[in-house]
Amino acid sequence: MKKSVIFMIGIIYAASIMLVTFYGLVTEDAPTDSIPVKSIEIVGENVGESSGEKFVWLDSPLLSGGSLTYQIQCKLTPDNTTNTAVIYETDDPYASVDENGLVTITGFSEAGGVNVITVKVYATDDEGNKSTAITDVLNIWYASE
Repeated sequence: MKKSVIFMIGIIYAASIMLVTFYGLVTEDAPTDSIPVKSIEIVGENVGESSGEKFVWLDSPLLSGGSLTYQIQCKLTPDNTTNTAVIYETDDPYASVDENGLVTITGFSEAGGVNVITVKVYATDDEGNKSTAITDVLNIWYASE
């Protein structure tokens, strides 16, 4: 009787190892726990803040027919968020911003003066939709000749 019990335990043990080995390697059906973005912050060496508004001043003036660029950098919290995609937007007719946060300025509203471009940065949900609740704004100041 003892031998048959030990033999059955051995068979069950071997079968369980085979099942765990096989199903343990299949991960495509495993549920993923999404860690949402709690906040987004525009950061960078030249980014300042005044009266609650973030800004950056571009050192080079925009020459007629030329362009200026600025790369926006963002910090998402928590650090282990699973969705790090962000959406960059500007409504300014003299600027564009690509999906990586590179702002290209190609014109100005005031020749010989100071101009500003406003860029909004939005966190996204797991489906890629922008979150209007989790956003930050950067004003890019530059001179024109």
